[in-house]
Amino acid sequence: MEKAQIRVIGISENKVSSEFLLLLLGEIEGERKFPILIGKTEANAISMKLHGIEPPRPLIYNVMLDCASRANVSLQEAMVYKIEKEIFYTKLIWRKEGETFETEARISDGIALAIYANRPIFIDNQLLNQLCQHLAQSKNKMTEKTTVEDMNETELTDLLQKCIDNEDYEQAAKIRDAIEQCKNTNK
Repeated sequence: MEKAQIRVIGISENKVSSEFLLLLLGEIEGERKFPILIGKTEANAISMKLHGIEPPRPLIYNVMLDCASRANVSLQEAMVYKIEKEIFYTKLIWRKEGETFETEARISDGIALAIYANRPIFIDNQLLNQLCQHLAQSKNKMTEKTTVEDMNETELTDLLQKCIDNEDYEQAAKIRDAIEQCKNTNK
């Protein structure tokens, strides 16, 4: 599997949902880049570390890496290796006493841990190509939606499923209400 090293280019607000932020990722040795939606908590933790801001109390990433260190385990890299139903799959590669092992992580947590451990983040090169092609096609086909109110029932249903898949039940409830309002308007 060929892989490309990526980095965080920036974090910005998401025009569709105030519950998520956009994390823009791009390859280090190239021009390809792609956005992902992540929760505000994870985005803030990543932003703090990138800007050298130390929290008054340790964040979960600090705690996890401290525990790993005490067990003589070190994070080697984070690897984004597939996307399925718009969910990214990421594995963390760890080393203990010369042996490596892998654990699964959400993409946001994998990226955050790698940043906190000052370790590289990679993506499968073929996946990166697919993402960039999909983004280019989407830009040509779609008109930009700015708010939930601008979305139709099908788009809202798709967004609802994404929120449920990401276990963001608070946002899912808001979208459910918007779907009901959409249905009532169409009666």
